[in-house]
Amino acid sequence: MRSRAVKMARRALEHFDVSLGRLSSTASARRARLIADADINVLIDVGAHVGAYAVEARRFGYRGRIESFEALARPYEVLAERASGDPLWRCHNVALGDTNGTLTMHVAGNEVSSSALEMLPRHVEGDPDSRYVRTESCRAARLDDFDVAGPADRLYLKVDVQGFEKRVLAGATKTLGSVSLLEAELSLVQLYQDGPLWIPMIEYLAGLGFEPIWLDPAFYDNQTGRLLQIDAIFAKS
Repeated sequence: MRSRAVKMARRALEHFDVSLGRLSSTASARRARLIADADINVLIDVGAHVGAYAVEARRFGYRGRIESFEALARPYEVLAERASGDPLWRCHNVALGDTNGTLTMHVAGNEVSSSALEMLPRHVEGDPDSRYVRTESCRAARLDDFDVAGPADRLYLKVDVQGFEKRVLAGATKTLGSVSLLEAELSLVQLYQDGPLWIPMIEYLAGLGFEPIWLDPAFYDNQTGRLLQIDAIFAKS
């Protein structure tokens, strides 16, 4: 049975999800169109948190299989319960990267800014609620270690891991062969220690055979209004 604290967290997170959904409905509709046009039948949600991304995909018509990956224990519990009534939605409590073993995650006050990397002061200045509050040891694995797709599947890979994107992709070299569309969060300024910036990341993905086809604002500095991160979708070129 879930604890009272988790129940309270779930109610708060669900309220956040609803508010976020209202703000991002236009972007979600555009994303849904790209997914439908590419005939995607497997959506891989890396950094799933409590499942808002998958819920939004379902709301906008996606009916294929979903594979959600979430490292932290508390949001994973909410995620797994949300997915429990959907036979095509499978969840994995693991931190994806390029190695197997364990990984220390820095847990942010808002949870969604949690990362395996050290957060830099610029991020905390932009959103004080994102500062780290504790650490959590998590199981680590590579995406290629999971049976998420067959040779005929067309994959949409969404990676939201706060600066750890290249490590996730390095552990997904086999899976990338089936990826038609790839979504990643790109930083315009340095927010995490050793996290890649947007232009080098675009160049890196170009080397993997992906070209950008869609950009959307993601994270603003709450004090100055400056855009700090964007969401980008790439298509196999």
